[in-house]
Amino acid sequence: MLRFAEYLELQDFRQRTAATYYRALRLIAEHFGKDPAELTEADLRGYFVYLRRDRGWAPKSCRQFLAAAKHFYRGTLGLEFASLDQIKAKDREVLPTVLIPDEVARVIRAVPFLRYRVPLLLIYASGLRVSEWVSLTVDHIDGPGNRLFVRRFLEHALPAKFHRIRYRGFLYARGKAALEWLQLLLDARLRKPVEAPPETPVEIRCPHCGAIMFRTRRMPRAPPDQRNEHFFHTVAA
Repeated sequence: MLRFAEYLELQDFRQRTAATYYRALRLIAEHFGKDPAELTEADLRGYFVYLRRDRGWAPKSCRQFLAAAKHFYRGTLGLEFASLDQIKAKDREVLPTVLIPDEVARVIRAVPFLRYRVPLLLIYASGLRVSEWVSLTVDHIDGPGNRLFVRRFLEHALPAKFHRIRYRGFLYARGKAALEWLQLLLDARLRKPVEAPPETPVEIRCPHCGAIMFRTRRMPRAPPDQRNEHFFHTVAA
């Protein structure tokens, strides 16, 4: 396991990826109760069958364990283990669980008040998001034309082959290197903000002798049963 940790470090994986691969190999070792370097190719094949058939793991989780096994046995130990290439874990498109119209009608009929039932009917009939429904006003309803104007609807849609600015270019969150290169080409490096001078502490002087007063210690607050609440209320008044 130490060799595998060093291998992951040399491969320059992201910390999260390296931790996922190391955890996967540790779980394999715990399942068999021995060093994973002692496992055979048949053991690994049986383990992935166990994950798919008995544990019912999702394809994504199986791919993570498969990638960890390939890096360990091929990258660290130099073993080919051809059966690892025969293990496939493809994503299958599964339709989301949705309510049929009769079930939706029962849910809406179970709402006791009309002021709550009408928003649910509007959301269901128009396919609105909660944020879009909250921003609706009377001005957005065109009664004669039987239309409903939804604010911020086009914020979620872009024309074909268009990308959001925050996902591309030097405005991207990880585009600092591109931004520095662009500043170098244009000779337009941003000036560093001028740091404000440290604030000088306010001097509090004694009202009798005029000497500067220093706080030596903070007095703890009295328990609730020993506080003079009448005094505080009087001062506040």
